[in-house]
Amino acid sequence: MMKCLDACGRRISYLRLSLTSQCNLRCCYCLPNGCAGLALAQRQISPGEIVRLGRAFAGLGFSKIRLSGGEPTLRPDLIQIIALLSSLSKIAQLALTTNGLTLAALAKPLFGAGLRGLNISLDSLRPGIFARITGEDKLDEVFDGLEAAYAAGFKWLKVNTVLLGGINDHEVEDFIEFVRQRPVTVRFIELMQTGNNRAFFLQHHLSVAPLAARLAADGWCPKPRSALDGPAVEYEHPDYLGRVGIIAPYCENYCSSCNRLRIDAFASLRLCLFGRRSFPLRPLLASDGQQDELKAIVRSLLKKKSSGHSLLSGKTGITANLAQIGG
Repeated sequence: MMKCLDACGRRISYLRLSLTSQCNLRCCYCLPNGCAGLALAQRQISPGEIVRLGRAFAGLGFSKIRLSGGEPTLRPDLIQIIALLSSLSKIAQLALTTNGLTLAALAKPLFGAGLRGLNISLDSLRPGIFARITGEDKLDEVFDGLEAAYAAGFKWLKVNTVLLGGINDHEVEDFIEFVRQRPVTVRFIELMQTGNNRAFFLQHHLSVAPLAARLAADGWCPKPRSALDGPAVEYEHPDYLGRVGIIAPYCENYCSSCNRLRIDAFASLRLCLFGRRSFPLRPLLASDGQQDELKAIVRSLLKKKSSGHSLLSGKTGITANLAQIGG
């Protein structure tokens, strides 16, 4: 199989593809004012463009695609997009990140279209705190979505929890208990600074690094990593059916195992979540006959991928909020 290596010798095999920058929540760390009134400046990426991207990246040796947003379930053509991408034989893993609000109705058709990986954003297990964080009193809808995902056939689910000092950090034990009898991985994600959330970040940022020592003291052991794993370090415990993960972007070696590229909802390539520029690919997505040129451009751009982000020095690149590109 072809391998794509960047300038640092890292094998890049994982594509994160944003379907929309729109969202139906107003999370305090991302879009506290919501998307109301935010008109789309460009046409969002189409199913035809998406499948051409999928074919090209599969031809480059990419074997994992994760669809994100914003909130990708706002796309009315989501099932069509899943079906198109799941038909690409070289893509071993096709996954989706969602806030789960519409999952009760969508879980079965998503699974039927070929989706097998599902990440659900869930920042609190308590209705009042959930409403405070997301701007919506809809925790029950997320739980209904989780149950629907199990019933549809998703055998292993991941829950993404952004740890917020003074807001939900007292729920760590609750989340760990949540996985005792559930085939779920709860991943604690360190709050990241973006262009628009500096004041919030300074008030609520909390390092997740100390959680690793805490888990080790309680008998949790790191799970062996695979080549397609994302940035989370996952832990297992013999007394728990589920797992616990830690995503710590402010650790100095965080980027050493980076295996990802990102495409935003307008078909531009991002080499890093916090990079300083994007590279438009739409001109190369008009026809099937442009595949070789598209792959050549991606290979050349890979050489520009930096060794790491600059979050430790407060530089957030062009990412104003995470809904722009997906976390």
